[in-house]
Amino acid sequence: MKTQQPKKNKDEHDDDRAYLRAQLTRQRRWNIPGQGYFPQCPICFKAIKNGGQIHESIITRGMLRSVNKAHFILVPQNSNLVHTWCHPESGRGSESDFRRCCMDLLMSEADGVMTWLETIAPSMPIVVAQARRDYLMMLDLELLELHPDRFEKTIAAFKEFATKTDDSSDDVQSPVQTQGE
Repeated sequence: MKTQQPKKNKDEHDDDRAYLRAQLTRQRRWNIPGQGYFPQCPICFKAIKNGGQIHESIITRGMLRSVNKAHFILVPQNSNLVHTWCHPESGRGSESDFRRCCMDLLMSEADGVMTWLETIAPSMPIVVAQARRDYLMMLDLELLELHPDRFEKTIAAFKEFATKTDDSSDDVQSPVQTQGE
């Protein structure tokens, strides 16, 4: 028997987002020469000095059919800290923005992204399967293989995905529609 998560109101979701933003601000700081330690926006690569916004990258709020599942995606493994002006107006943004956010998550969370996707797959299998495919399409195997111990799970998933893609290469499409399409 499934247990239902208690419904959260808007204020509770705002509190979750504020907590996550603070957590990412603390954990993802880099030394930016001449400026100090700040989070770096994965889209423009500049220091985020005054707050920034949470951007759900792999699974967005728009991909969820239920507000009750928001707690699954408000996690570091799915969230980038970006400038307000860099934040996509809707969805994942352009393909290049999505790629940059995926690479930022890979470098920040390593195999944690794949573990998170595996953990939430039973709750929303179709969304997770699509998100996993889209995420893997943005990664570079050569980069992953530079650190095989850090990206062991991601490399295995990437190779499994590549094998399936080779078998059905006619069915593979870009995971992100660019603006104007």
